[in-house]
Amino acid sequence: MTQVGEDGTVDHRGDALPTLTKASSKVRLDALMSVPQPRWDRAIPGSPGWTKFAFVLLRIVARGQFKSMTHEGLDRLDHDRGAMCCAWHVNALMDPLTIMLTHPSHFVIGGRHDLVTRPILSFWTRRMAVQPVVRKAELLRGGFSKEEAQNLNGRTLLNLARGISHGHGSALFPEGTAHDEAHMIRFRTGPMRTVLAAAAIAHVEGRPLPHLVPVGLHFRVRHHFRTDAHVEYGEPIPVELGDIPADLLAAVKRNDWSEPPVESVTALRDTLTPKLRRLTPDLATWDERRALHALAHVRARREQRALPDWRSEVMAARG
Repeated sequence: MTQVGEDGTVDHRGDALPTLTKASSKVRLDALMSVPQPRWDRAIPGSPGWTKFAFVLLRIVARGQFKSMTHEGLDRLDHDRGAMCCAWHVNALMDPLTIMLTHPSHFVIGGRHDLVTRPILSFWTRRMAVQPVVRKAELLRGGFSKEEAQNLNGRTLLNLARGISHGHGSALFPEGTAHDEAHMIRFRTGPMRTVLAAAAIAHVEGRPLPHLVPVGLHFRVRHHFRTDAHVEYGEPIPVELGDIPADLLAAVKRNDWSEPPVESVTALRDTLTPKLRRLTPDLATWDERRALHALAHVRARREQRALPDWRSEVMAARG
């Protein structure tokens, strides 16, 4: 077990690593390597019966948690190709929940390693074929060896990429951890690396190349029970064939993982960042966001316009 709580550990950039919870500090490599693998010969990657039942329960949870949950922008997407959905990460498990319940595709799911080892939760995540990811927060604290983390993450990213290449959706959060800020924090590269590998597999197997989809997650008060939620799908970012190197194409033909070139990963990240920032408050504090919403109501009253729901408030505050 690695250390729980604040310990001052930083990454190679000097940024503080996410604090480990009691669950994420428990490392069980044998359990992680025995996670059921997704299947691509059917419409649902995990167990069809259990996955459908899980989504019935998730919809009940969402109806209880949210007073309203709306979405927009799905008409911008090409549903004949896979989608890597990327959003900021401020509301823990509610973030992937809102995306999976509003997007029409079946998802291949990746998440923090302890999602598949916790009591009760692991019963469901294993039946939904959730694939575990080891973060630097665990690796640098000695929870895994570098080789173990690379093997596990390589298998997970390849499974996610293969699912996306088959036309499924997936959701990864580029920030790499949930946080409390009113703006995005520094991006990691997992989603970009995965969608490039998915594009390589899709090209080799003669399917449409997937796209990267920025998603805005808007919660009235993110930590409150019976709050409002709005999910905003932005303009998708296509992955071009020229972005995929020959060695990555060769690797996926062998059913192997190969790291995409830094230049392609960085280019995709730099394209995604401003598009996703536009779909967030992008402010220094939550007080500033509340002030902008108050001003939006003042302007609407002055112009005798109604702001009848949470979605209209979000758009009016954006200006």
